[in-house]
Amino acid sequence: MNSTIHISLGVDAHIKQRLDRLRVEFMHACNWLVPFAVAHHCWNRVALHHLAYHKLRATFPHLGSQMTCNAIYSVCRSYRLLLAHPHSPLYQKKIEEGKLPHLQFLESSPVFFDRHTLSVQKNMLSLYTLEGRLRFAATLSKSDLNLLQYQRLREVQLMSDVYGKYQIQLTFANTDEHSLPNTTDQSNHESQWPSYIVLIDDPQTIPGGAHQQLLTHAPVAISASGGEVHD
Repeated sequence: MNSTIHISLGVDAHIKQRLDRLRVEFMHACNWLVPFAVAHHCWNRVALHHLAYHKLRATFPHLGSQMTCNAIYSVCRSYRLLLAHPHSPLYQKKIEEGKLPHLQFLESSPVFFDRHTLSVQKNMLSLYTLEGRLRFAATLSKSDLNLLQYQRLREVQLMSDVYGKYQIQLTFANTDEHSLPNTTDQSNHESQWPSYIVLIDDPQTIPGGAHQQLLTHAPVAISASGGEVHD
């Protein structure tokens, strides 16, 4: 069983611009990485890190080393989701070598964080941006504080809605001895296919690189992680 905390971020125009820049840069890094994953038929995070980290870091120097790792995590996680989510058209299908489909991350894609790029202490949240740290007041309930203290933090993501409002979502894996066993399969705690991921047909056969969305859903905020907080 997974539990979540949602923390709304009060932002003015200047802070929103900083979060927007981080979100767009992160999206571009993920999209840059996809052809690399496809060419190497690789969606294992450790393997893709060894293959692509230095090139990705050099291509997006302002993203920072840890956010570069989180972008690699995001791409690998999305491919695992593509193969494991019951609502995916490729659910439980074997992908032949050289046939890994291209994915496209949209601007609504979340940014994934970890313990190095986001921290929550008492009623203060601190997160990384391209221009340095931002700090926000975070009103946490007693149950929220209990989750932070006693449960394993599994995933952290920054999300924005259609109105440009931002929130942080923290997802916890319940490790209580009386809880149901947990699994690392993200599809267990995501009911719908995420609307921010698009499956692209072969760009060589479609003029202009047209793309086709896997499924049509209203925008969904799903739990995703920029590197799990455990390793």
